[in-house]
Amino acid sequence: FVVAFFVSFTLQKFWTFSGTTTKDMHKQLLKYFLVGIFGMALNSGGMYVLVEKILVHYILAQIFMSGALAIMNYFLYKIIFKVKEVGLQEKKVYKKILIASGIYPPDLGGPATYSETIKAELGKKDFGIRVVCYGEPEEVDKSEGIFRVSRRQNVVFRYFKYFLAVWRHAKWADIIYVQGPVSEGLPSYLAARLRGKNYFLKVVGDFAWEQGQQRAGVEELLDEFQNKNYSFRVELWRIVEIFVVHGAIRVIVPSEYLKKIVLNWGLGSGEVSVIYNSVDSVNLSRDRDELRKLNGFNSRTIISASRLVPWKGFDALIETVCELGDEYRDLKLFIIGSGPDEEYLKKKVSDMGQGQRIIIQGPLPQKKLWEFIKASDLFVLNTGYEGLSHLLIETMNFEIPIVTTSVGGNPELIENNVSGLLVAYNDKTALTTAIKKIFDNPEQAKIFTRNAKANLPKFARPNMIEELIKVIRDL
Repeated sequence: FVVAFFVSFTLQKFWTFSGTTTKDMHKQLLKYFLVGIFGMALNSGGMYVLVEKILVHYILAQIFMSGALAIMNYFLYKIIFKVKEVGLQEKKVYKKILIASGIYPPDLGGPATYSETIKAELGKKDFGIRVVCYGEPEEVDKSEGIFRVSRRQNVVFRYFKYFLAVWRHAKWADIIYVQGPVSEGLPSYLAARLRGKNYFLKVVGDFAWEQGQQRAGVEELLDEFQNKNYSFRVELWRIVEIFVVHGAIRVIVPSEYLKKIVLNWGLGSGEVSVIYNSVDSVNLSRDRDELRKLNGFNSRTIISASRLVPWKGFDALIETVCELGDEYRDLKLFIIGSGPDEEYLKKKVSDMGQGQRIIIQGPLPQKKLWEFIKASDLFVLNTGYEGLSHLLIETMNFEIPIVTTSVGGNPELIENNVSGLLVAYNDKTALTTAIKKIFDNPEQAKIFTRNAKANLPKFARPNMIEELIKVIRDL
């Protein structure tokens, strides 16, 4: 076995496998050895079952197992190894793109909006676009080139059906644009390898960290999480995430902060591109006074909106607003969004007797959320992590002052004491001081909002699309 292994690997290395560095060779040697051991074990087990249990003739059993192993090895090699392309190859032109997304409208959220925007805008630039996503089928899907995989099934079946959908449409596509590294990334990785297609990947956060925070007792923030070890489940998420990231021919991130995170996973700087997110054109026909009257805002109002998860810091914000209520008697806080912490936050507000001052609003349609923000006096986001916030960009457009944290991509949007105020995460003293500064200095607040709006062209949709097209052409 050992002699055959080294002879076979040498032949594969020189004539089949790509990658010429010592590091590449070590990785290929390990993978090839593991495949060989797996095949030997599978052959032994299969022969035992066929000969001893089913009583198939030994020679027939060996013929059957040889065929089965040949098929298995074919698929494993396509999935695991990159192979050399034969002959002179012209630079590929990618004009038909399959978007593999976790969510898509009518689902709400930044990734859904982004995928819809990319489909619409690239379609205008003569790209062919199809979308595979999770969700319940809509009547217009097929005519719009959208193919959904129902979430109403076991996760294994869900991933398998997603893999089949990507594999089926990857035959049509020149390349696959994957919107996340795990639930859409892992099935897309396998489908791309089997189809011999490349994929590029968008990373908007650390899946292992987010899942660890919600489901596995991780308490550290993202930066600290990068350098610590956790339970088997968290480490498995991390392994899958990094594995899929390394399989992509390019990774796109929405902020310089996230680029640093991804580079920490072992990628080179040239493999990661920063393309800032854009937001929809935000146009509301009513002015601020009309919106305040329409929504019953007759007092000093703070808006905070996000998914209700532990790292968004709503605990500290609620406590801060309660304390400020002694000084600003008419102060109200609206928390807009849904998530696993929703019932906990409602109970906290109720137990504190602050139900009249602090309203857990729940999710709102996008236009209604915009109305709330435009009608408010201040937008506060006390977050422990943010890749690049769509909501902050939208709030900048409405010329509403912003107080947020100096974490993640926030400093790329807000310059402290120039276009808003940045504070440390969960620092209630700093949060109190910043809110009071906005309320007590209205002229300074107006300067902040004007400076913030002047920074918006950097996040315009045409810029995002042109940067994306440039990346696609350079792949």
